[in-house]
Amino acid sequence: MNKIKAYYFIVFFSLFSFIKAENGDYFFFYNLNAGANLLSFPLITDNNDIDIFFDNNNTNLISNFNIPEKLISVISEGQISLFNENNWVGSLDEISSSKGYWLILDEPISFLYNGSSLDYEFYSLHPGSNLISYPFNTEQSIYDVLPFASQDMFSAIIGQNESLLIHENQFYGSLNTFKPGQGYWFIANDYSAFNYLNPVNSNSINFNNTLDIEISNVNQSILQSIYFIESIYIDGDENIEEKLLTVSCGENIVGQKNWHGKFSDLIAMGNDGYDWTTDYCDVNESIKIKDDSLNELYLIKGNDQWIPNSYSIVTLSNADFGDINFDQTKNIGDIIIMIEHITDINSIDNNHAILLSDINLDQIINISDIIINIEDILEN
Repeated sequence: MNKIKAYYFIVFFSLFSFIKAENGDYFFFYNLNAGANLLSFPLITDNNDIDIFFDNNNTNLISNFNIPEKLISVISEGQISLFNENNWVGSLDEISSSKGYWLILDEPISFLYNGSSLDYEFYSLHPGSNLISYPFNTEQSIYDVLPFASQDMFSAIIGQNESLLIHENQFYGSLNTFKPGQGYWFIANDYSAFNYLNPVNSNSINFNNTLDIEISNVNQSILQSIYFIESIYIDGDENIEEKLLTVSCGENIVGQKNWHGKFSDLIAMGNDGYDWTTDYCDVNESIKIKDDSLNELYLIKGNDQWIPNSYSIVTLSNADFGDINFDQTKNIGDIIIMIEHITDINSIDNNHAILLSDINLDQIINISDIIINIEDILEN
């Protein structure tokens, strides 16, 4: 398929996002938004140097846009390049099929990219966050392509406003499938060699690589912090209903999602240096989580600090630590309950009360918690 003929396919195939040419090459359609887009290029091509990769003279690229002029920057793990005065400047020299990339755009663009399909990709991972590709041309369930052994290798995987928690041999979160042409942060527990399992059905080509960076008026950032919310407690009862949760730093909303069960994820966007995230979270800034249905802030048990490309497991409560009887004040009644049960935590039959009794977060209820509560009562 030559370049002129391929132009006629852009509109026709834009809804399908994937084309297989007669010569065996594959065409991926990318429809990207202004701002940050998390991608990968799972194709074998002859033109991987960044000087030519996004240039219209590249025979593997088909686009009506002059892409470098729309690109603010291209970022991979530990590397970045900027297009400045018709030249690429930075440490990122070539595009690899094994890596993930943030493409930062000043306006929406679309393009086709073609090359040979990958049959296998090997990844050498280090402890912490690794930004890699998904190498296949088939959208697959996480259960189909993640080896069972990977449950010990990784603790979480982060995509663009979606994430997966691997906890006690179970998967939780909003990331349910791996999609061709998208990138993922794999949070590895140690140095490891990794490869995805081969797709269950390699003939499937049903995916759409249109990325939506606007989430409830929150702009996509290249820096994301994930909060997996284990439980929500309201007035002594553990919540089982779906809740619309909003996360903010200061007065600025930086994420919003529905909590629908144990370990549902809530993603907070950070200040990545670009104009559309200027007022978002900074490193180590404390977050706030609000229940939109109750119009109140939750107290967070667990790490409430914003750390980029990382995750925390937290529990939410609408009562403060020390308010054991849930009357919205700390008083002598709370102290009496704590003294009665200090030697036998099992005698407290309310999980919310147990949560609020451990004021100093040392995993036990003891005299220190009582002292702290007394001091708070006297101060107030």
